[in-house]
Amino acid sequence: MSKAYLALHREVSAALYEEDPEGFGATIGSPADEYDTEAARVIAALSKMEGDVRTALDSMLTRPTKRLVERIAKAWHETEGRRLATSHPGFALNAPN
Repeated sequence: MSKAYLALHREVSAALYEEDPEGFGATIGSPADEYDTEAARVIAALSKMEGDVRTALDSMLTRPTKRLVERIAKAWHETEGRRLATSHPGFALNAPN
């Protein structure tokens, strides 16, 4: 995996863990990697939705907060998430070109 993808994944996972929209991360003291799987799913969804963070999170999470949306949008845009995701072989099926 590329360094850029790993950086994006790390940021998304940290945002999910700290904001804890599902209640199984920081609020109950779970390990810091608790949201790693969800982070990968969020990144894949973002690539398919052309970076529409609100729609992606609403479709996947029970309680996405405004702060969570903002944090993930910032990480996505800072790492050029859409370009990154669509250029990663096998990463996001049916992602826009």
